Amino acid sequence: MKTIVPSSIEVALPTKVVLDPVETAVAEVVDRLDLDSPPAHTLALSQLEQSNPRGWVRPLFFFATPHGTDPLKSVEILREGLRPTLRAIPALASEIIPFDDGKKPTGKIALRHGDFGTLIVKDLRGTGVNYEELRKQKFP
Repeated sequence: MKTIVPSSIEVALPTKVVLDPVETAVAEVVDRLDLDSPPAHTLALSQLEQSNPRGWVRPLFFFATPHGTDPLKSVEILREGLRPTLRAIPALASEIIPFDDGKKPTGKIALRHGDFGTLIVKDLRGTGVNYEELRKQKFP
């Protein structure tokens, strides 16, 4: 396993602060996504990073399409764009999990590759929701 350690950097704040490097251990290059694959990267967290709240973002995108547009074709175009993006940046389809190195607390996280980059589509046509009505209510 190769370990990459960048040099320390100094930050100009009211007092001189030296940020210690973050250690990145790269176990292998992953060119496919597999839910059961071992963590490919481990990252050591600083005290500042440890104090951040844990959470996730679930982005929602709403699209108005011109009259006569096939919604299934639009979804397929988005999926075709997502596939090469996930191949180029596999971490986008990864889950952050605790890295167990036998120490407590470990101070490390790992990226577990899996099927986390799936495009989920919920068709809201016929539910009483109308994009033009939403737009009138200042919806983007």
